[in-house]
Amino acid sequence: MNSETLQPMTETPAPPLNAKVLDAINTCLPKIKQVFQEKVKPGARVAMQNDELFRPVCAMAYSTLPFPVRLFVKEDTFISFCFTHRDKLLQPAETEAAA
Repeated sequence: MNSETLQPMTETPAPPLNAKVLDAINTCLPKIKQVFQEKVKPGARVAMQNDELFRPVCAMAYSTLPFPVRLFVKEDTFISFCFTHRDKLLQPAETEAAA
């Protein structure tokens, strides 16, 4: 399995993502991670643990997805995905490269 591919976590309260939705999100994962890296500065990473502050960042990242993906993946589903994988998405690029 590619290290760039995220799997749904079973302990999340959100409904599990079906395979097609997860594939669509994983197709865009490099771009999604890039948006989080560019928009969430290192000093703001701690603030992103606050759900009220993190949700608008997720919505902004959703708007950067290609239109066909946005037709297939609903915004609330994408935001749920982001919350599930918050730590991975907010991980600094340097740390990710070392892992």
